[in-house]
Amino acid sequence: MVSVQFVNSLSELATPVLTAYLNTQPADASKQPLAVESLVWLKKQAKEAAATVHEKEQKRFWRQVERVEEFLIGRKPQGKALVLFAGVGTWKVLPLQVAVENELHWGQPAVTQLLWLLDERKPHCVVAVDHKAARFFRYWGGEMEKVAERKFAIDVSQWKTKQMGQEAGQGIKKTRGAQHDTFDDRMAAEYKHLCREAAAQARKIVEAEKLQAVFLVGSDRLTRSMEAEFPKQWRERVVKIKEGFARLTLPDLQARLTPMIAEWERTSEQKLVKNLLADERKTVVGMDETLTQLQKGKMRTLVLASTVHGDLHECIECGWMDRSADPVCPVCGRERRTVELRDTLPNLARNTNTGIEVVSGMAAERLNQSGGMGGWLRGRTQAQLR
Repeated sequence: MVSVQFVNSLSELATPVLTAYLNTQPADASKQPLAVESLVWLKKQAKEAAATVHEKEQKRFWRQVERVEEFLIGRKPQGKALVLFAGVGTWKVLPLQVAVENELHWGQPAVTQLLWLLDERKPHCVVAVDHKAARFFRYWGGEMEKVAERKFAIDVSQWKTKQMGQEAGQGIKKTRGAQHDTFDDRMAAEYKHLCREAAAQARKIVEAEKLQAVFLVGSDRLTRSMEAEFPKQWRERVVKIKEGFARLTLPDLQARLTPMIAEWERTSEQKLVKNLLADERKTVVGMDETLTQLQKGKMRTLVLASTVHGDLHECIECGWMDRSADPVCPVCGRERRTVELRDTLPNLARNTNTGIEVVSGMAAERLNQSGGMGGWLRGRTQAQLR
């Protein structure tokens, strides 16, 4: 499954490498075989890309194109899209359950779109719990992957031995109802303890993998005990799903949870944009001002509309970027080049240790009315920036 760590490892692949992003589900699969559209696009794009490839690398370039074509012919897609990295000694295929923009690159591994997808579709933690165990999953883009399981085992034999000894010593026989209540209370306390341990394990998984939200799936009694163990600042990130899905198979659990998680994401994005536009003291909104503060390292969280596009002009010396058409850098006076905004933002945010939230749908439409981007400042206010 795709993660930031995995994408970073792709960046270190030996070059040159052919990177291909391909949608593998045509608009109307009934009219033509699957993957035909991908092949048609690949052949056409490869001819255009070859014009920019150095003469010494032409043979290697076309060999990798052929490898990708051979792989696609007759293959039944397992998802909505594929990302392939092909080179001498390199062959990596990533099936995705989300659509991509078709791209073809030769040279350095092209991972920008993967980074963008990670920012747009944050991974989550799912914990499915019942009285037998807690299963931990990583969820991203409609796919779930099991990462751990914690069995629930309670030894009740000592309880019975101890209780019988007490009764014999006291010479008093307790009522069956009272014994049953005591047993139930002990069981409830044990499960509460087990659920707290499961919550602690889920928290470690979230923090280690930088996951966005935690979905607790199971009875209210069990998930309530787990929910109480998370910090207060996580409150909006912990979601209880009080359904009997805990023992479903992975495919069935994924099918049941995917629409629920998607709905939670849409609601969260709308709330995020609403809060951004309402907080005029500690936020900036609009492309120009946001880019300025981001490059100065003053942004804590960057919020982007998934549809945002455009060109920027970047200084070849100091790297300063803005939308001005001036061919000379306003900071150092050196020459500038044109770059695509979407290609630069993920790395720029990471270089300045700025969190990224990408919103889509209605949230993106509302943010686009204010320039398509904005964000929260690092402990500053608008007045302090002036």
